[in-house]
Amino acid sequence: MHSDNSWLGATPGDPVPTVEVTDLKSVWNLFKEIKSQSPDGRTSVGMSFVKHSCSVGADVRAVLYRCAMLDILKTVQGEPLTEWEESGQLSDAVFRVTARVPMKFIGTTEHSGFPFDVDLFFKELQLDSANDNASPSASEGRR
Repeated sequence: MHSDNSWLGATPGDPVPTVEVTDLKSVWNLFKEIKSQSPDGRTSVGMSFVKHSCSVGADVRAVLYRCAMLDILKTVQGEPLTEWEESGQLSDAVFRVTARVPMKFIGTTEHSGFPFDVDLFFKELQLDSANDNASPSASEGRR
C-alpha cells in the first residue's frame, strides 16, 4: 500500500528498481520529441503510451522515475552533464549509470536534494566513460 504523498504509486523511501538502458533511452527520447513539439515545453503523456515505448515486462514506473531524476539532474544550475552531451544528445554512459545507480522513491511533499548519491553517480559516470574511451567495444553487451 502506498502513502498519500506517493508519486507513481510508489512508497517514499522504497528503492527504485534498476531498468534496461534501452527502455530508459526510449522513454527519454519519447519525451524529448514530445517536448520539442510543445510550444511551452509542457507535456502530459499517459502511462499506457509510455508502456508501449518500453520492452515487454519493463517496470514503467521505475523507467519514468529514473528519466525524471535524469531530467532534473541535467537542468540543475551549472548543467553538470554538459561534459557527457554532444549535439544535444547524452552519452550512452549517462543512460547506463542512470539505469543502475541506487535510487529511492520520494513522495510529493517537499524534498531536499536528490534521492540518490550524486557523488556516486558521477564517480560511476567517470568510470563508465573511461571504459568507453579505453575500448570502443567495451560497452557492447553492457546495459
